[in-house]
Amino acid sequence: MDNKNLNRELDLIGKYMVSQIRREMTINKRKATGELYDSIDYNVGNNELNIESLDYGSVILGEGSRPSLKSPTKDMVSRILRWMSYKTYSRGRKKSPSALRYEAWTLSKRILERGIQGSNIIQKSIDKLERRIEKDIVSAYKQDIIENLDIEQINKNIIKVSK
Repeated sequence: MDNKNLNRELDLIGKYMVSQIRREMTINKRKATGELYDSIDYNVGNNELNIESLDYGSVILGEGSRPSLKSPTKDMVSRILRWMSYKTYSRGRKKSPSALRYEAWTLSKRILERGIQGSNIIQKSIDKLERRIEKDIVSAYKQDIIENLDIEQINKNIIKVSK
């Protein structure tokens, strides 16, 4: 079945979701480097809407993460270091690169040990658009079903059965 109306509606909802998530990030001051903000996107395929972002987006914009016994990865430490530079985390006198890296590693370790509280921005965005999503998706899917019904074939089948 061709679901062009459903996919068109999913595309519209995807645009709204990305816009709403970005708006919430700005309001809640969840934008430091802009990398996560810029990475938020969507795609529509197989009658599905997928919201995408950098891998840590689900933690920051979602429910957060639980404590872990893992050690910080180099990637995590470098991301924290980059975040620190945008947030002017290290106040006071200039620190050496190794001291900054140690602070980033310590912060990474603490995040893993304690977990991190997410902002629930994704769920808040869904909640704000829920009525529209529900109404428009049902309407679009209904229209697709109506457009895909072959009334002539149904009538022929009914006539065949009744003979």
